[in-house]
Amino acid sequence: MSSSPVVPIPRRITRLLRGDLGELIRGASSFAIVQFLAMLVGVVYYIVLARMYGKSAIGAFALSMTIANMFLLLGTLGFQRSSTRFVAAVPKEQTGTRRTVYHRVVVVVLPASLIAAALLYLASPWLSHSVFRKEELAFTLPVLAFGLPLLGLHAVTRGALLGIKRVADASAFSSLIPTSVATIALFLAATLWMPAKMFMMPIYAHILGLAVAVAVGVFIWYLRVPPGGDAGEVPSYGELLRVSAPMMITASMHLLLNWTDTLMLGYFRDTAEIGEYRVAFRIAVLNGFALTAVNSISNPKFAETHAAKDIPRLRRIARDATRIVMLVSLPVFLVTVFAPKFVLGFFGAEFKSVAPVLVVLCIGKFFSACCGPVGSFLNMTGQQAPMGRIMVVSAIMNAILNFLLIPKFGLIGAAVATTISTIAWNLAATLRVYRTHGFLFWFTFRGTPK
Repeated sequence: MSSSPVVPIPRRITRLLRGDLGELIRGASSFAIVQFLAMLVGVVYYIVLARMYGKSAIGAFALSMTIANMFLLLGTLGFQRSSTRFVAAVPKEQTGTRRTVYHRVVVVVLPASLIAAALLYLASPWLSHSVFRKEELAFTLPVLAFGLPLLGLHAVTRGALLGIKRVADASAFSSLIPTSVATIALFLAATLWMPAKMFMMPIYAHILGLAVAVAVGVFIWYLRVPPGGDAGEVPSYGELLRVSAPMMITASMHLLLNWTDTLMLGYFRDTAEIGEYRVAFRIAVLNGFALTAVNSISNPKFAETHAAKDIPRLRRIARDATRIVMLVSLPVFLVTVFAPKFVLGFFGAEFKSVAPVLVVLCIGKFFSACCGPVGSFLNMTGQQAPMGRIMVVSAIMNAILNFLLIPKFGLIGAAVATTISTIAWNLAATLRVYRTHGFLFWFTFRGTPK
């Protein structure tokens, strides 16, 4: 009886790395290296904040950024996500068309972000004195309002870079550069000059880092996408807005899912407790590191493969992406769950008390990692409207749970509410993929979906 020849392991690995899995690994790896550096700098950033500025400064910064990001949703109109899809849909030979698409997005986003900035500036006194009753916001929010157009341009440029699969460039531009600049600024300010309103320094440092990053990011975009190339069809402004609007809903609900806990804590608790919670949340986010890395390369692949109607390949990419995310996320999850006090000790002994909060948040983040890039898959394959509805329901659930649990249970109540909501939307999105494409992300690691 004949038997099939045994393929040597090195050759099998080479074959795997030639296809979509190889591109995912190479793309995610290049992103992961830069993102890992950004992650380390981000940890140092929060350590500097915690040890040199204190819990209250972290809390004031986190609450201020949460409010600013909510107004930014009006300024980006969903283009922070749709710019990836529109740019990726243009063939790489049509560089001039890609430039035109980016220009049209910027033409829409800049005026919208200016309007959002004006609204934030005018609403600052009301938000600081009547809603959150925190004097610091009266100083931080007007300054952040001036930085809102920078935030808008930063968001859509990152999306455009992801659309041309420059994931390492996008990561350096969106995370590494601004965080590095802000960390250096915070350290120098703490050692050389400490203002009376020390809670303002994180805001100034953030805007400085953002300005440097936007300058570098726009330069990289024009360097990577030269003028000329083949002619192609450019989406109209109406089409851009039609596709982006549902994504704005998804983005806003995703933001609420991630920041409702901070908003509710800002309403019920003081800035010191917000600072403790945000440190725990920041550490828990490390469990989503692999998902972020894989999303950056899989998003444009989902978009272009869906546009080509190559369904078997689309499923293979989903399988490979989920497999990578699960394998990479597991070690991070084990360390943060089984040694939470050790990890929190780097930020200061006073943060060890939130170890249970960290564990609960890590469970939700790891569950999201196990589901793979399910939300991005729906957004990139024409299912942005159903995904938007899923996020709306989950965000409402999150707000209700936070409102009910925080007054009685404090920080752990916020963590439980956020984790339940995260699990809920991932489950709903996974089932939606099964209904529309016939496979479950959970099981894609066991073999190729049929």
